[in-house]
Parts: sequence; structure tokens; C-alpha cells
Amino acid sequence: MREKSKRFTIYGVKEVHSLDEWSKLTPNHINQKRSSYLMGKSWLEAGEAFPTSVAAALQKSTIDSTELLLRFAVAERLTVLDTLRAPSRTDMMVYCCLRKTEKAVFAVEGKATEPFDDEILRWIRDAPRTCRDPLSLPIKRGRKARLDFLNRLLGLNVGTDSALHYQLLHRTACALLEAKSICASTAFMLVQSFCKCPENWDAYVAFAKEMGFGQIEEDSFTEAKQRPAFPDIDLRLGWIYDTAN
Repeated sequence: MREKSKRFTIYGVKEVHSLDEWSKLTPNHINQKRSSYLMGKSWLEAGEAFPTSVAAALQKSTIDSTELLLRFAVAERLTVLDTLRAPSRTDMMVYCCLRKTEKAVFAVEGKATEPFDDEILRWIRDAPRTCRDPLSLPIKRGRKARLDFLNRLLGLNVGTDSALHYQLLHRTACALLEAKSICASTAFMLVQSFCKCPENWDAYVAFAKEMGFGQIEEDSFTEAKQRPAFPDIDLRLGWIYDTAN
């Protein structure tokens, strides 16, 4: 029998009814101090409603949460980007009915003390954190193609020397691509932060400004904007602190 390629992986989905079951999904869900665990705790304890912090942010942003009916969520949701290599993995993709006849998705990115991975200038060169001069390294061709793809999707012109964090670009792209795939009218990219981390907040603000959003506040969502590649989808970015966990 031919040996199965190590590059081929099968992923599975199972229903989660308790925090114990959530903890068994992946190794990242076990550590009670990490965002992966805390996110499950937050959403499971909320039952069929939004977590209190998310509902408050929706209300603050004049979004009527009663018009959003939670249907289901998928943990570690994979989204294919420009190639089948290195798909983006969203911590949790939440699917909702909106105003009875429409649909909406939330791409939720959990954060505790962990950062938004690398800045583009490091990521695109695969530069280790110990490298003091990442700009001296050559740009990886495949990653440049990925950046070009994300720029087209998001209507940006982010360069290879940008200090924006790559994770914020592909997570927002996931929200839009998933919304398009189910014909949803609204896509949210939500950062659910479980501790005060000024570096992460600053990274989020810099990205939101690059995207052209104004009035960027904690515990709220931005106004809706459309990207050229998704003219029929309202995109909102959001940041909440969920420190009660």
C-alpha cells in the first residue's frame, strides 16, 4: 500500500456542548490562560445569546443585536486564500441570521497575551524574531503573491516593508470570503481580547486606519464600509475587552 503523503491532512468537525468538549478540540484549547480556551468559555456560557461584552459593543455601535440571530459557529474554521497552501485558520466563525431574510458572519480572533503574529515586513521574508535587520533578507515569492492577493481583496496597497500585522489582513479577508460564500450581507472581523495588551490594540488601530475606518474605539464596532472586491457586503471591524473571564 502506498504511504499516505504527510502533506495531506483530514480535518473533522464535531458538536461542542460543554467547556470540557471545547478543550478537547485542539491542543490550543486546553490552556486555561490562552485565548482559545477563554473564547470557548465566553461563548458557551452565553448560551444562545452573544457574550455580554459583544452584545454591549454592538449596542454601543448602534447595531441592533436583536436583529442578529445566532445559528451556529465553527471553531478553527479554515479558509482557502490564493492557493491551497497555508489556509487561514479563524479561531471561530460565527454564522447569524440578520433581519430574518439576510445573513451575517463574525470572524472572531481571540487574543490574550499573544501578539498578532509577525509584521508584514518580517512575515514576507520569513525573518525570525532574533533577526535585527529583516529588511536585509530576500522576499519570499509565494508570500509576495499572497500579499498581492490580500491587497486586491481588501482594496489596499500595503507594501513589503509595512509594519502592519499580516494576521489582521488575512483574518479580515476570511470574514469577507466567508460572507460571499454564503451570500451574507454583513461581515464582522472581531478581536475578542481577554487582557489589556497595548501592543495588540495599537496594531489593530493601525490596520483599521489603513482600511479607511474612522472613529476607532475600544469595545465597539466601526461603521460599515464596502471593499471594491465585495461591493454587496458591509464590513465592520470590532474590538472588545472580555476581561471578566
